[in-house]
Amino acid sequence: MTRRSLRVQLAAIRSIVSVAGISEATYNKLPKDPRTSFRRLQLDPIVREFVGCPSCHCLYPYNPGDSPQNPTDPFLTHCTYARTPRSNICQSPLWQYRNLPDGRPHPTPIRKYIHQDIKSWLGRLVSRKGVEEVLDHPTLPVAFNSPDIDDIWRSAAFRDLKGPDGMPFLPAPLGEGRLIFSLSVDSFNPFHNKTAKQSVSSTGIWLVLLNFPQHLRYLKENMCAVGVIPGPDKPSKEDIYPYLELLVAELLELWQKGVFFSKTYREALGRFFRGMLIPVVCDMLAVRQIIGFSSSTSHNFCTFCDLDHDDLEVCDKREWPAKDAEVVRKFARLWRDAPDRKVQDAIFDASGIRWSPLHDLPYWDPIRYAVVDSMHALDLNLLQNHCRDLFQIDLDHDGSEGVSRQIAQPDPRELTTRALKNSMRRAVGLIRQNNINTLLEALLKEPRRVLYAICCTNNIIGGKRTIVVGTKWVLANDIVAWVCLGMFCKKFYA
Repeated sequence: MTRRSLRVQLAAIRSIVSVAGISEATYNKLPKDPRTSFRRLQLDPIVREFVGCPSCHCLYPYNPGDSPQNPTDPFLTHCTYARTPRSNICQSPLWQYRNLPDGRPHPTPIRKYIHQDIKSWLGRLVSRKGVEEVLDHPTLPVAFNSPDIDDIWRSAAFRDLKGPDGMPFLPAPLGEGRLIFSLSVDSFNPFHNKTAKQSVSSTGIWLVLLNFPQHLRYLKENMCAVGVIPGPDKPSKEDIYPYLELLVAELLELWQKGVFFSKTYREALGRFFRGMLIPVVCDMLAVRQIIGFSSSTSHNFCTFCDLDHDDLEVCDKREWPAKDAEVVRKFARLWRDAPDRKVQDAIFDASGIRWSPLHDLPYWDPIRYAVVDSMHALDLNLLQNHCRDLFQIDLDHDGSEGVSRQIAQPDPRELTTRALKNSMRRAVGLIRQNNINTLLEALLKEPRRVLYAICCTNNIIGGKRTIVVGTKWVLANDIVAWVCLGMFCKKFYA
């Protein structure tokens, strides 16, 4: 029930008690507000409150007693966050004022964020009858013995999980609990208003405990609502990272140190638990934002392969260069440690990768653990829309039975503008200098069309591929390898 409904119900109970002639002392013990009952019965979740910057979404601890009018309180009136060492400080105000009935101004945070403590939520969970038996079931070795993958617990990704000591994370040691979480982030309209130009978005963050069987996994009482980022607009790009940092810090502690509960429903003497976050299950827009990748409409459009948007006609999977998790983390660290926004933009333009707090989890794989949910493709019928409307797969169009009648050929992509021609001369000059130590970094600053033209002209094809394909990172690496091979050949024949 909602709090409003509970308030009406409590008022009705108080009326019945007063009519029934029960003593005034008993009558006065009945609460008027449901929040009083929650407090007495300890039903409220344990949360932490933060003041959020309305511009950059930086978070600062908030205590209800804080007041900008009291100079002794340890609080900030304006945001002091700078995105890079050379960036300007945000300086956005954190407080707004509203007048009380007596006319006095009362300060309130412009944006307040409430974060639920994960360990406290787990403590409540394992205090419920029968929950531990359910949570322990997926960690049994028999879950890995079936060739049929009807659940994520039977996947190879779970078999390869390692604990902080380097030993297999699953199955759990005797008497110890091992938990696997998935993360979901999505925006919604809290007012259910779908009228044009009146859209409001709040962003929810949820943890799903995958130890539950599928029919219990997504029940509201078994999911952890980490927090809701208030609207009216959803955070863009890296603005969501301060909220994820709170969650990642708790997950990192849960994996490294674990948590010991002094008492659970089944274990009167307490029990030790460790946990890991594996899949991030969101729609395409959210999952790319969370893991630090560029949007799906950019040149780096794929989360698994280093394909460029210009390579969409390449349908042979054998030609697709796979992403490397170490390369992703390398560019993410470079973006995080960049001295200013200009350098960050250059790194992002070259790689399509920015830093994400999930990289603080040593075990987390940004490629294998990023999952695009199937709801949009199946339940919302987007797959049919893509096949019929976008790909034109039907009997009325030539080649639409799914078999390509064209062989993808390298296209030199003529360089028509002066800027591209200058870039080509610059890149050719860098290659002729044979400075291997700086060549890769220098080539990444040039447009992808220039690198593609160089590869096509000189038949530079990396790996086991047969055509020129790949993002700027792949093409630049292929050129550097080609230059190194040429230098080796010159030294060998000399």
